[in-house]
Order: sequence, then C-alpha cells, then structure tokens
Amino acid sequence: MQINPNTTVSATPASGGYSATRRNRDGSQTTMTTTSLPNGRTQVSGFTSRTDQASGATTRTYTDGSRVTAGRDFVRHQTASGYSETIHRDGRREGRWRDGRRMYHDEYHHRRHHDGRTERFIKRAVVATLVAGALVALAAPLIQEYNVEPVNGVETYTYQPVTYDPPVYQTVYQPLPAPIPVVVGCVVCPPPVVVYQQPVVAYQEPAVLLTDLQIATAMNDGMAVYAPPPMAAGQAPDPQVQALAAEVASLQQEVASAAATNDALKGQLAEQQVQLADQQAQTAGLQAQVGAEQARQVQISEEVRQQIRQQVLEEIALHQQKKPLTLTHVMTSAHAQNYIFQISGMIEAADLSTNEPVVLTTGDLIKFYQVPGEGEVAAQMMVVTSKSPAVRPGSVVMIGLTDLQEMLNAFSQRLEQNMKKVADHAAAPQR
Repeated sequence: MQINPNTTVSATPASGGYSATRRNRDGSQTTMTTTSLPNGRTQVSGFTSRTDQASGATTRTYTDGSRVTAGRDFVRHQTASGYSETIHRDGRREGRWRDGRRMYHDEYHHRRHHDGRTERFIKRAVVATLVAGALVALAAPLIQEYNVEPVNGVETYTYQPVTYDPPVYQTVYQPLPAPIPVVVGCVVCPPPVVVYQQPVVAYQEPAVLLTDLQIATAMNDGMAVYAPPPMAAGQAPDPQVQALAAEVASLQQEVASAAATNDALKGQLAEQQVQLADQQAQTAGLQAQVGAEQARQVQISEEVRQQIRQQVLEEIALHQQKKPLTLTHVMTSAHAQNYIFQISGMIEAADLSTNEPVVLTTGDLIKFYQVPGEGEVAAQMMVVTSKSPAVRPGSVVMIGLTDLQEMLNAFSQRLEQNMKKVADHAAAPQR
C-alpha cells in the first residue's frame, strides 16, 4: 500500500509484522521490517541501500552495523566488527580482519594429469585464524586445496581433506580414556554458548563431544566475529548506523501517522497484531540491542543435535577414506531433506515470505526446504536456528549452491580441527 509518493507499506503475515520502504531525497532507499517474537514483543530491523553511480556498486547498511556491497564482479560482506569477506565472480574468496589484516586469500592453479588433461583448482593460503574468538596469526601459511566441481551447471569448490594417521580415527571410534567433566576451565569442552534439552555433565563418547564442539565452536565464532566490538570510553558510535537508526525511527513514525488517518492501513496492520507504540520504544536501542542478541545462548533441540551427530560420523568415515564432503553427495542422499547445513561466514539471503534480505552468520543452522532439482542454481533453505531474533526459525531463504558447498567445506575443516583436539586430549597422560 502506497501511503505517500515516497513510501510503501505491506503486511508480512508469515512474520506477523510489516515491511515499509521509503525513497530518500539523496537517491538511497530505507527499508524497515517488523517481526512478532514468541515472547509477544516486536523485533524491528532495517537497512539503507545506496548505489554508487560511478562504479555501479550497491551497498546495504543494516541496523546492526553490518554491510553488504554488491559490485559488478564481487560481493563483499562486512560485519559490525569490521571483519570482511569478498567473493569474486570467478569463485575466489578473500577474508580480512577488522584492522585490515588479511586472514586468507584464494588463487587459481592448474595441474596436469598423466593422460594430458589439465585440471583447474583453487589454493587457499590461510595466514590467520580464530581461536576462542580471537585472531591468531599462523607461523606459516596453511595451504588448502579446493577442486572445481560442477553442480547443476554451477561451479562449486570442494575442500580436499587432510587425512590423519590411523590413531586419530581409532580415538574417535572408542570411549574416551576417562570422562571429561563439563566444568569451568575445561580446555576441550565446547564453549558455553549453546543450551541443549539434554545437557551433558561429563563427556564419555568422542562422537558426542565432537558433535557439541561442531555446534558450539561455530556459534562462538559467529558471536565473536559478527558482534560489534566494545566501544572505548568517549568513542563515538558509527555515524552511518546512527543515521540509519534515526531513519528507521522516522519511517516508523511516518507509518504510525498514516495508520492514524488511513483505516485501510490501520486494519492491515492490526491484522498482523503490530504494536506501533512498542516498535517506537525499541528504536532507540537498535544498535545496543545487537550485542545482547549476539551474546545470548542459543537453544538447540535434541533432534537437531542427533542429526548433526550422524553427520559428524558420516564425515569422519569420508575423511578416513580421503573423500571430500560434496554437495552432490548430500543432495543425492536418501536423507537429504534432513541434512543440517551450518552457515560459514556471513550470508545475505532473500526471505521468500517478505522478499526482503536477511543476514545469517557463522553457526546458524539451515536445511533444505526443497532439494534443488536439475538445473536449479540456488536452493530453498529453511532456517532451523539463528543467533539473531530478527531471523525467524522456519523462514525460507534462497541460497546459491556455491555457498552451500562452502558451508560443507567449513564443516569438514572444523571437524578436522576438533578431531585432532579430541585425539590429542585422549593421548595425553590422564591425571
């Protein structure tokens, strides 16, 4: 519904709220969305889109401080903390920390086979990594290889695993030498950022420990990388985010004023049980709210936990056979509909119920809403859980096949690290 020449409002029944978009005088566009939460409150979020006329790049700045820039041959995701990842059109990726230091970058290489075939692949040089949410520089670059694998006509890039010696695999298939109590100071326990329906008091089975490490370490990385950094005393807030919060507040007021005199709009909003006064009260805390959202513990159902445990065991078996975890393998599995994908990095995806973008970050969990058919280059994915209340469980989003393969790559790499961690602990002298 058009409430004036520059502003439109539409109800979003799936989220129990509405979406409002306003064209601004400077050529930018501000979009605000409201979502009804299970606790009865209303979540307000928004973003502003600006297009640089010289380069043609469009940047969306969100109320949580994150930014997405789409250029002619790249897409760059930048978190509120300043971490950025650039994805080039040819598939190469590059990550930089908040201070500009490079964390990793990709380069194409070629190898020639005995039969004369030439194969193109990616070498990723990782020079820094996250440990417990902090950036740690590596003594020497870690080189990872990715083979080019076509899926439905799209190039995906499949991580080639590093196979361990037999003792590592033997460790993960047999009980731990001694139970590992979940206590403060436990160096091998998962970080306490996830709440389970059946909490563990002490770990005895490696598969159980590895599953919880896979879930919780990813969630913890997401909370560390994507939350805004603490503000120093006297430090001014990000002026662009402050301006956006003011624009969102203004847009809310514009919708409220229109609803007061427009019975059709008032009825449309009332049907969604939108509480305008409640929304306005929240606007002042939009940016401060982000840190609390990212720091909260995430609820994981036992059903999801058990599914990921099964995936961990299947991936260990593939790893032992020197086989990569591929999207084709998952899509053609009899249990593809149940497979849980773990978000790696920051992804902006379109919510199919609102046609508005939502942001998913490391650790968030999704699954197929519909397994892609032949020729489909993107998949309808259903959100299982997210760290942000702005992203509703059950939301259906579109995600490209290349991004899905990157999630599988990250899952495999994380499991490599966790297997080594658990094996080293099991091999150490027990006190």
